[in-house]
Amino acid sequence: MSSELEDRIRVLEEKHEYQDQTVETLNQVIIRQQVQLDKILAEFAKLQEFISASGVDSEVANERPPHY
Repeated sequence: MSSELEDRIRVLEEKHEYQDQTVETLNQVIIRQQVQLDKILAEFAKLQEFISASGVDSEVANERPPHY
């Protein structure tokens, strides 16, 4: 093989490795974000249940306080 061809192959291999690392990093970020989103949704569901169970009228809860 010629030196030029070997250099081009080496550059392509380096780019491929860099892209693999980037994809793996992004995948780990997405996994962490999904875990966080699942926790947030679970907390939101608990909050909705608590509000429903407390019997608070949503219209009264959304009224402005008298000092406004």
